[in-house]
Amino acid sequence: MSDAEEPRTYAIRLHRRARADIDAIRLEREELRGGRAADEWHDKLIDALATLATYPKRCPLAREDRLFRREVRQFLYRQTRGGVAYRVLFTVYEAEDEAPFVFILHVRHGAQGPMTADEAQAIEEAD
Repeated sequence: MSDAEEPRTYAIRLHRRARADIDAIRLEREELRGGRAADEWHDKLIDALATLATYPKRCPLAREDRLFRREVRQFLYRQTRGGVAYRVLFTVYEAEDEAPFVFILHVRHGAQGPMTADEAQAIEEAD
């Protein structure tokens, strides 16, 4: 890429599974820490996801990549240094016939083990 070229911008789309994950995590945080803390976590997560609009392939392949037909990458989100980590699994679409986008598939607590093949298949079938 030359200095004159603008970086490609990707739209951010959420799979229904990712929306459900985010809603469930937000509700859990609300129960544990209150509504204001849950809202702050949610807002910061959405801001962090927006950073994937440029150079999403900077993120490494997810360990679950082999379970999917498309390349799956992961973005690690922490609200604060040393805070709870969440793994955001996503894929990048770059078709010639439509604008490029990042498709957020799943948001997973960092302490959880890798997804199973059945979980990956359920996400792909609902795609």
